[in-house]
Amino acid sequence: MEYIEYLIENEKENEADMPVETPVENCIKADVNDIWDYHRKTVLYGKSECFVPMKYFTDGKDMRVFYNEKGLVSLEEYLSEKIHDFEDFLDMISGVIHCIMETKHYLMAEEELIITAKTLFTDKKAENWFIRYEPGKSGGKSGFSALKEIIRRFVYETDMDDTLKSEILNYLAVATSGCRNLKELKKFTLQYGTSYMSRKEAAEEMQIAPKPVKKKRNSDFKLTIKKLLIKLIT
Repeated sequence: MEYIEYLIENEKENEADMPVETPVENCIKADVNDIWDYHRKTVLYGKSECFVPMKYFTDGKDMRVFYNEKGLVSLEEYLSEKIHDFEDFLDMISGVIHCIMETKHYLMAEEELIITAKTLFTDKKAENWFIRYEPGKSGGKSGFSALKEIIRRFVYETDMDDTLKSEILNYLAVATSGCRNLKELKKFTLQYGTSYMSRKEAAEEMQIAPKPVKKKRNSDFKLTIKKLLIKLIT
């Protein structure tokens, strides 16, 4: 009973603390139902580390949800500005996978989330990733399927270096043929990243290794002496 009273008390505080300056584009109209009511409590009061901070208020029968995206960068923006090489891509995809998998701790199925480049966010240092929970809406896709679509759009709609494009497409092809879900994709990404770094280090060592000095053969040396003698005689 104390837990219920605590939640009710905090719900009232949550409504009262609604920031007036919250941008309109960060607000959605929620479809109120029993599932949303449960998730609302877990997301708002569970001190979640994988969801974009959110608040809500009720207006008659309607409930509106506001998101605090201050200091966060959407995946859409991150892809267009921060992915310069394959290492950047691997760091990004690893963080996003971890974020989506963390939502299971709140009893949320991947299909209940809207997983797009517009609903995923990171902090400015790209150390943590977050997803915007949109109550009453459903993406209807597994996290793996949603990520594959995000990657494909990024590759084919972005002007990038051919080497980077080739590496990402190869990663996607192997992942698609060998992985069935996010858990397997997480393991595969770690293995692929380790292999990639080994290949990169080997290539860099070959580039900086000193070129072997070509030794002159005895016949070349004799020919040089013969030319000098001819010049002295003539």
